[in-house]
Amino acid sequence: MQLTIDPQVVEELKAKDARLAQVIEHLPVPVRKQSPDLFEAIISSIVSQQISTRAAETIMQRMVDQIVKITPESIISLEIDDIQAFGMSFRKAGYIAGVARQVVAGKLNLDELSSLSDETVVKQLTKLPGIGPWTAEMLLIFSLGREDVLSISDLGIQRGVERVYGSGFVNQKSLLQLRERFSPHGTAAGLYFWHVAGLSPTDWADLDQSLFR
Repeated sequence: MQLTIDPQVVEELKAKDARLAQVIEHLPVPVRKQSPDLFEAIISSIVSQQISTRAAETIMQRMVDQIVKITPESIISLEIDDIQAFGMSFRKAGYIAGVARQVVAGKLNLDELSSLSDETVVKQLTKLPGIGPWTAEMLLIFSLGREDVLSISDLGIQRGVERVYGSGFVNQKSLLQLRERFSPHGTAAGLYFWHVAGLSPTDWADLDQSLFR
């Protein structure tokens, strides 16, 4: 599945901020991969912490090759050593086993999260071992498909904001103001900031020169 931005939302974003509007006019609409299976997305997020995307993909593929479907039941059927053997640290293996146990025991109902507010979902997810606020926000965006999540603690978002507005905007007060400004389309704004952050220095310099000089 793909996460992209509705054309009407693009127009509403442009109306909210003239500077971002200039950037939007010169960029394709961002598209990101979406992971609707929340449990698998949680496991992937734990695996991915502090390692490269390629390494994380390799580990996840090893898991799929052995257990076929990543579910709470398939995870708790494994020993911690078995999980670690996929290529992760013992700590991560423990986090993954802990999440699976909580779901199987009924301490966390992942199906119910879709009906809860963003704030409540973050509170519930951060109770899980190995899940912090940033990871919870990524799950809101890329698994639950929430539309108003601008993760201002994310380094990619901050880099994009710095490129568009200047380094003076990368502080808590300004970032909070931007999050309020782009509501209820914070997720869409974030996709553009990530896109800007991902441009090469040369490509950004060319765009910056044509837009803001």
